[in-house]
Parts: sequence; C-alpha cells; structure tokens
Amino acid sequence: MSLYDRILFTNILNQTTEIMTLIIDLAYNLTMLIAFAIVSGLVEKRIPGTTTKGMIIQGVLFGTVAVIGILNPFVLREGIFFDGRTIVISISTLFFGPITGLIAAIMAIISRIYIGGSGVVMGVATVIQALAVGYVFRHFWNRESVPGLTFLYYMGLVVHIIMVGMMLMLPSNLQRDVFESIAFTIIVFYPLTTVLMGKVLSDQLEIRHLFTNLSSSEAKFREIFNSVNESIFIHDAETGMIVDFNDRTLDLYKLNSREAVLNNFVRNLSADDGTYNPESGMAHLKKAVAEGSHRFDWLARRPNDELFWVDVSLRYVTINDRGYVLAVVRDIDERKRKETETKENLREKEVLLAEVHHRVKNNLAIISSLLSLQLDSVTDPDAKELLIQTEKRIRSISLVHELVYGTEDLESIDFGSFLHRLIPIIDTFSGSEGCIVDVEVDAGHLEIDLNKSVPCALIVTELLTNSYKHAFKGKSTGKIYIKLFEQDDGYCLTIGDNGLGVDNVDRLQSGSSFGYTIITGLVNQIGGKMSFRNLDPGFEVTITFSNNRHK
Repeated sequence: MSLYDRILFTNILNQTTEIMTLIIDLAYNLTMLIAFAIVSGLVEKRIPGTTTKGMIIQGVLFGTVAVIGILNPFVLREGIFFDGRTIVISISTLFFGPITGLIAAIMAIISRIYIGGSGVVMGVATVIQALAVGYVFRHFWNRESVPGLTFLYYMGLVVHIIMVGMMLMLPSNLQRDVFESIAFTIIVFYPLTTVLMGKVLSDQLEIRHLFTNLSSSEAKFREIFNSVNESIFIHDAETGMIVDFNDRTLDLYKLNSREAVLNNFVRNLSADDGTYNPESGMAHLKKAVAEGSHRFDWLARRPNDELFWVDVSLRYVTINDRGYVLAVVRDIDERKRKETETKENLREKEVLLAEVHHRVKNNLAIISSLLSLQLDSVTDPDAKELLIQTEKRIRSISLVHELVYGTEDLESIDFGSFLHRLIPIIDTFSGSEGCIVDVEVDAGHLEIDLNKSVPCALIVTELLTNSYKHAFKGKSTGKIYIKLFEQDDGYCLTIGDNGLGVDNVDRLQSGSSFGYTIITGLVNQIGGKMSFRNLDPGFEVTITFSNNRHK
C-alpha cells in the first residue's frame, strides 16, 4: 500500500470514527432529551405551561437539559464541540413559547461562555438563532392541532442549515476541517433528532388536548345534565342499578347525599308496596330495553316516607358497547291530586245527575199512572185516544231517563236496548185488534247522545203508533221493522211496515197531520232530514241525523 493510500485510509478511518462518535453522542443526548421530554409532560400535567409559572419551570427544565448536553458534548477540536442545545432551545420555544425558550437559551449561553474555547462565538450564535427560528415556527403553528412530523423536520432543518452556515464564525484555519467533518452529520441527523424529541412532546400535547377536550365535554354535559328541571337517572340495563343522576334528583327526592342513591336500585325511592316495588321497576326497565322507550306513572317515596307521584320516561341507549336506561322523572303529584279531585267531583255530579234522571223517571211514572187512572173516567173516544197518546209519549220519555239512570255513561244511551224495551209498551197501548204484528229491530248497541235520545224516542213512538193504528186495517198479520245504523255523516233511522201504505205522501210532507207535525218538529230539533216513500206493499220513513256529542 502506497503512502498516499495509507494517508487516505487513515483520514477516512478518522472521519468515520468521528461520525460514529458523534452519532453515539447524539444517541446519548437523544435518550436524555426524550427522558427530559417525558419529565416535561409530567410537569405540564400539574403546572400548565400556558401559565407564567409553568413557562418558567419548563424554561429551567429545558435549560438544564441544554447545560447537561454542553457539559457532555461531542468534542471535535479543542474548544469546538457539538451537542443538542439547538434542538432543545428550538423545541422548547416552539412548544412553550418565548419565555421558556429565553430562559433555556440564557442558561445554555452562560454555560457555553463559561466553558470558552475558539467556538464560543458560534456556540452562542447557534443558541440565539435556534431561539429565533423556534419562535418564528411557533408563530406559523396552528395551535388548535399538534405540530406534524413534516413541520418539525422543516424547523430542525432550518435551524441546522443556519447552524452549518455559522461555521464561518469559527477561526478561518478551522472552518474547512470542521465543515468537512461534521456538516453532513448535522444536516442529516440533527433534524431527525428534532423530529423525535418533538414527536414525544407532540404526543403528550395531543393527549393533553384530548384530556382537555374530554374534560370540557364532560363539564358541558354535567352542566346541562344538572341544569335540567327534571330528575334524571342512568340505570345499568342489566342490573338496574343507578350509576349516575343529576342534581335535580337530590331536590326532588329531598336527599342529602349522592351516596344514598348511587349503586342502588329504586327500592329506597319507591313506595315499595305490592305495585311500586323493585320487581315492578325492573320489569319497566326490561320493557324499555326491549322496545327502546317506555313511559309510565310511578309512586315514589322520600326518606321521610312521604309518597308522591312521578311521570317516568325511559329510553334505552348504548354507550361504549354497554347498555344503559335513561330515566327522566317529572313530579306530577300536584297533577295527580287535581285529577283525583276532578274525578271525585265528577263522580259526585254523576251521582247527582243520575238521581235527577231517577226522579224525573219517577215523576213521569206518576204522571203516567194519573193519566191511566183518568182514562177510566173518560167516556169520549176522542178524548180517551188523546190521553192514551199522551201516556205513550210520557212512558217513552220515562224509559229514556230510566236507561240513563241505569248506565255509568250519563251522556248517551244504548238506543238498541231502548227500542227493544219500547216495543212492548207501544204494543200494549196500540195493538191492532185481531191483527198480530211482528216488530223487528236491527239497531245493535249504537249509542245516541242524550240530547237527541228523547226526540228520537218520541219520533219512534209516533211512527210505531201510526203503523199500529193505520197500516193493518182488515189484516190478520203485519210486520214492522226498525233499523238504525251508522253512516259517514251520522246515523240513519228507518221505520217501515208491510201495511196498506199512504194515499197521499205529499200531504204528510206538508205537515197537515198533527202526528206528523210533531214528528217534523222533533226531526228539526235533532238537526235531521226526513223522507217518505210507499212500498209494495207498505210504507217507510227514513230519518238521517248527526250524532256529534260536542255539538
């Protein structure tokens, strides 16, 4: 091997050794930097770096890291050495601001000046430019997110390109040698080290952001949760245990502490009788889980054993793959009390009204009996017929009141039942001599408003009487039919027979007959319409009317 080759080999070996030594020192510094970055994160949790106190503590911490690096550097030449101070200063300024960066920079500058050497000017200048570059990049960093790897790399690259340029501040006889020995390593490895250290702090910052956002979100939820006027429970869907509730619950149930409710079921908050007990409460929860939602009234209990009514709305929700039942509880005790009072008042009025119908029926029965007695002393056939017609009408009205008295619904009557009971009365008074009349009723159990029941009863009475009286003269048998059915706009009442029919239908429509004059007036009273038609054989009357109770 020639002398030139040996010299060349020796130079390459020396440079390789220097680079490996630098890399090893950088690895050591990187390990230390990461360790201190973790410590910085722990400090940040207790003393936020956004406060003045936090900035100062972080500045001292990063300054300490820089000083340790300066005291344990990679020595290239006497008085010329390299460490990670530029990384520390730029990173601390970027993440914690100029105060932190300035404190760390001052500590690093003092240490570098204290050590001295031919590279002191460059050493101080690199610290100042790292502080400046870190501050500039902080200005361009959108702090709503953490700095990315590319952003960190560019900052590290800018800092260390400038650092390489500052090698011109070294003594002229050293500039070339230092540049050739270390420039490539600084440009390649220092920005990567900046990225690694910045990544540690970025991850910590992202975790803090997530924690802050989570805490803020939880605080907002808790504020809304506690500001709702209704009591809210959160139950575990499987066990039914209460896992959370809002502050309104303490007021509603007059509780002194949360511990009395948490991890408990509804036993202590319910009447705990045969109906409102934990078993029944769990059944309601299971129904909410099965159907998604459920609503019911519940009798609750306070610690002083005071019972009160609540309205409970349940909704099943899934949070992190676990099922919960959200219960919104509203105090309805006052409403229930008023409902009870209203029902009691209504019942009293219904009793009084039923008694009125009973007395009206009794009074009509007395009038009917008086008319029946009067018939025995009347000899004039026309007068006797008038009394009989009047008694039938009274008996018909009395029957309506009797049906009302016998039912719980005082607003309407079962008109089908009324017709079946009316026919024997009409047959007794109006039966055609020598003629058997069959009356068919097709009315089901349709309800007719009480205000229209009496007029309808009188209409049926008049029409039945007319059929009995006029339809079957000279016949041995006859048939009358009564139909009542619903239609789109109300009811339709049809009464017909298979008798002799009517000679002049127009005469009936003109109201010249006294009986049909009464019928026409009653039809008008119920707001109905009436039509007549002759059949072959027979005669039929059709009446249509509405049956709206609210009119």
